[in-house]
Amino acid sequence: TDIGRYMSTFYKKKITFQGVSYPTIEHAYQAIKFKNFSDNPVMWMKFRRGGSIKCPKTAKYIGSKEGLKEIGVTLDTRSWEQRKSYIFRKIINARGDQDKLFQNHIFY
Repeated sequence: TDIGRYMSTFYKKKITFQGVSYPTIEHAYQAIKFKNFSDNPVMWMKFRRGGSIKCPKTAKYIGSKEGLKEIGVTLDTRSWEQRKSYIFRKIINARGDQDKLFQNHIFY
Protein backbone atom coordinates (compact mmCIF):
# COMPACT_ATOMS: atom_id res chain seq x y z
CA THR A 1 0.00 0.00 0.00
CA ASP A 2 1.03 3.60 -0.39
CA ILE A 3 1.00 4.21 3.37
CA GLY A 4 3.09 1.07 3.89
CA ARG A 5 5.78 2.43 1.58
CA TYR A 6 5.55 5.84 3.26
CA MET A 7 6.10 4.28 6.67
CA SER A 8 9.08 2.19 5.50
CA THR A 9 12.59 2.95 6.75
CA PHE A 10 13.53 2.99 3.04
CA TYR A 11 11.06 5.76 2.10
CA LYS A 12 12.97 8.76 0.73
CA LYS A 13 11.87 11.49 3.12
CA LYS A 14 14.52 13.73 4.66
CA ILE A 15 15.00 13.24 8.38
CA THR A 16 17.19 15.30 10.68
CA PHE A 17 18.64 13.37 13.60
CA GLN A 18 21.14 14.78 16.09
CA GLY A 19 21.53 17.85 13.88
CA VAL A 20 22.38 15.92 10.70
CA SER A 21 20.12 15.41 7.66
CA TYR A 22 19.69 11.95 6.16
CA PRO A 23 17.71 10.86 3.09
CA THR A 24 15.89 8.04 4.95
CA ILE A 25 15.41 6.51 8.37
CA GLU A 26 17.62 3.61 7.22
CA HIS A 27 20.48 5.99 6.43
CA ALA A 28 20.23 7.59 9.89
CA TYR A 29 20.17 4.20 11.63
CA GLN A 30 23.22 2.89 9.78
CA ALA A 31 25.11 6.18 10.23
CA ILE A 32 24.72 6.00 14.01
CA LYS A 33 25.85 2.38 13.96
CA PHE A 34 29.09 3.38 12.22
CA LYS A 35 29.61 6.62 14.13
CA ASN A 36 29.24 5.19 17.63
CA PHE A 37 29.85 1.45 17.40
CA SER A 38 32.43 0.73 14.67
CA ASP A 39 36.18 0.93 14.27
CA ASN A 40 35.62 3.27 11.28
CA PRO A 41 33.46 6.07 12.72
CA VAL A 42 34.22 8.47 9.85
CA MET A 43 32.24 6.15 7.55
CA TRP A 44 29.00 7.55 9.00
CA MET A 45 29.38 10.65 6.83
CA LYS A 46 28.71 8.60 3.69
CA PHE A 47 25.14 8.04 4.92
CA ARG A 48 24.34 11.77 5.31
CA ARG A 49 22.14 13.62 2.87
CA GLY A 50 24.47 14.37 -0.03
CA GLY A 51 26.82 11.53 0.97
CA SER A 52 27.99 8.80 -1.36
CA ILE A 53 25.51 6.15 -0.17
CA LYS A 54 22.31 7.11 -1.98
CA CYS A 55 20.15 3.97 -1.91
CA PRO A 56 18.56 2.80 1.37
CA LYS A 57 19.01 -0.86 0.34
CA THR A 58 22.71 -0.18 -0.09
CA ALA A 59 22.82 1.54 3.31
CA LYS A 60 21.23 -1.50 4.94
CA TYR A 61 23.58 -3.90 3.15
CA ILE A 62 26.72 -1.96 4.13
CA GLY A 63 25.59 -2.06 7.76
CA SER A 64 24.85 -5.80 7.66
CA LYS A 65 27.29 -8.43 8.95
CA GLU A 66 28.14 -9.37 5.37
CA GLY A 67 28.57 -5.74 4.31
CA LEU A 68 30.73 -4.87 7.30
CA LYS A 69 32.96 -7.87 6.56
CA GLU A 70 33.19 -6.90 2.88
CA ILE A 71 34.44 -3.39 3.68
CA GLY A 72 36.65 -4.53 6.57
CA VAL A 73 34.83 -2.74 9.39
CA THR A 74 34.49 -4.21 12.87
CA LEU A 75 31.41 -3.47 14.93
CA ASP A 76 31.22 -3.47 18.72
CA THR A 77 28.39 -5.99 18.47
CA ARG A 78 27.73 -6.26 22.18
CA SER A 79 27.25 -2.52 22.64
CA TRP A 80 25.26 -2.20 19.40
CA GLU A 81 22.88 -5.02 20.37
CA GLN A 82 22.27 -3.35 23.73
CA ARG A 83 21.48 0.06 22.20
CA LYS A 84 20.03 -0.53 18.72
CA SER A 85 16.35 -0.63 19.78
CA TYR A 86 16.73 2.58 21.77
CA ILE A 87 18.48 4.29 18.83
CA PHE A 88 15.80 3.10 16.39
CA ARG A 89 13.04 4.49 18.63
CA LYS A 90 14.84 7.84 18.87
CA ILE A 91 15.12 8.04 15.07
CA ILE A 92 11.44 7.08 14.64
CA ASN A 93 10.46 9.74 17.19
CA ALA A 94 12.56 12.32 15.32
CA ARG A 95 10.80 11.47 12.04
CA GLY A 96 7.44 11.74 13.81
CA ASP A 97 8.36 15.15 15.19
CA GLN A 98 9.25 16.32 11.67
CA ASP A 99 6.46 14.61 9.74
CA LYS A 100 2.90 14.79 11.08
CA LEU A 101 1.50 12.20 8.62
CA PHE A 102 4.15 9.74 9.80
CA GLN A 103 3.41 10.64 13.42
CA ASN A 104 -0.32 10.09 12.96
CA HIS A 105 0.27 6.57 11.66
CA ILE A 106 3.01 5.46 14.04
CA PHE A 107 1.63 7.02 17.24
CA TYR A 108 -2.06 6.21 17.23
